[in-house]
Amino acid sequence: MGLFGSNKNKQQKMRFFHMFALASADGKIDEAERQMILNMGTKWGMSGEEMSQIINNPSSVEMTPPRNLEEGVLQMVELVDLMIADGKITEEEYEYLFRISPQLHIPSSAAELVLNKIIDESIRVKQHQYLPRHDMLLNEIKNLIQMAGGY
Repeated sequence: MGLFGSNKNKQQKMRFFHMFALASADGKIDEAERQMILNMGTKWGMSGEEMSQIINNPSSVEMTPPRNLEEGVLQMVELVDLMIADGKITEEEYEYLFRISPQLHIPSSAAELVLNKIIDESIRVKQHQYLPRHDMLLNEIKNLIQMAGGY
């Protein structure tokens, strides 16, 4: 690992940063959002110190985007799952996800279509308690991006 950490570690910190920023977008982080953020950080192997550093000093996070569309869609799914954790979607949260879509390899021209597709799928998964099929979702998103003239 290099002096400033591995690329994977930087991407995990970026994912954590986006989760924290999304949860903060509406001005408050409720307990369900807070728990989900901390659980994901722990799952990604982040220490409590690393998570606290990002929460207390978000500008310290190096912007390390995902490597490709597949990783970007996975991150967007994680963010949407967080957004719906409290049972409501605020305009600020939606706008945040729309704004960061290009960083996740989702073209602006298709961002609204892709976001709505992921939100619909995440709500359906949550309501019916079935496992998501990320491969099918990814293919549908690729089609949406092509239809919107993104790729």
